[in-house]
Amino acid sequence: MLTDTERVKIIQDINHHTGHCQLIRLYGLKDIDTLVTLKQGLKIRLRKLILNLKPPQSTEKLFLQVEREAEPASIICTFDSTLQDTVMSHIPSLSKYIHQCVQEEDHKKVFCMRISQSWFLLRPYHCPQIV
Repeated sequence: MLTDTERVKIIQDINHHTGHCQLIRLYGLKDIDTLVTLKQGLKIRLRKLILNLKPPQSTEKLFLQVEREAEPASIICTFDSTLQDTVMSHIPSLSKYIHQCVQEEDHKKVFCMRISQSWFLLRPYHCPQIV
């Protein structure tokens, strides 16, 4: 797991190169480094699945980076701020999309709650500065 300093450095590097980096914190997922089996039989880490999420009819990925937090069931996602409206409009459907991609027996490896519950909570994330 990355230290806070390493995490902030990566985020600052992304912001430096893109000039448009925003962060959000999502709750409700288990360990993003867990291997899950997709419906096609392919095994990948949950992190990679989240990083490859794209809105329908789009070539743009929703997230640039996904990192674990020290707080249980919490992840930080960075995204291009020019896609803020797109990202925010797709947050409510992320759990549905992940359920559609992952084999049913692996759902318990992914989510902290049942799908019928509202599990993605979005909170602003304030990135500490490195001195």
